[in-house]
Amino acid sequence: MLFGRQPRTLLDMLAEQWEDTEEEVKDLLPYTRDLRENLHTVWEEAHTALREAQNKQKQIYDTRSAVRTLEVGDKALVLLPSTENKLLVRWQGPFDVIAQINPTTYRLAIPQGSGREQIYHINILKKWLDPTGGIPFTTSTPMLLKTSLIPYSLTKNRPTGPTHGSIPLLLGRVIIN
Repeated sequence: MLFGRQPRTLLDMLAEQWEDTEEEVKDLLPYTRDLRENLHTVWEEAHTALREAQNKQKQIYDTRSAVRTLEVGDKALVLLPSTENKLLVRWQGPFDVIAQINPTTYRLAIPQGSGREQIYHINILKKWLDPTGGIPFTTSTPMLLKTSLIPYSLTKNRPTGPTHGSIPLLLGRVIIN
């Protein structure tokens, strides 16, 4: 339906010319009343279909989404555009979470500059997990790990060990001093 009436296609116009039928002239008052009723019913049908589609999409989204929260004092990474390429985004940080403004918005301390703070939505934040697991790393670690590869020649006997497709995998060993 277009502008409250059925659109006329090229075939409709050709049929009218061949049959030499003219459009009947309608009385204006009943036509506007019928048009208003038809538009109202079409609007109601479209609105109910829209509500059903929204509810379905909400159910699908809710099954896959999880509530994420950060605590004050946590460290968080922020997904920000790169300075080299405006289309490239990278996780930057970690930054300290200063306050939770509402359930989805957090204030972070940005160390660039003097005491600058910035507000971010939870969708571009990710909790930063310390890679050392909270164990302080010192440079005077007593054990050093070295890796050496077991050499082999491709011209001699082919290895019978694990392969990835037709490429043989190099097996390594770890020597601890």
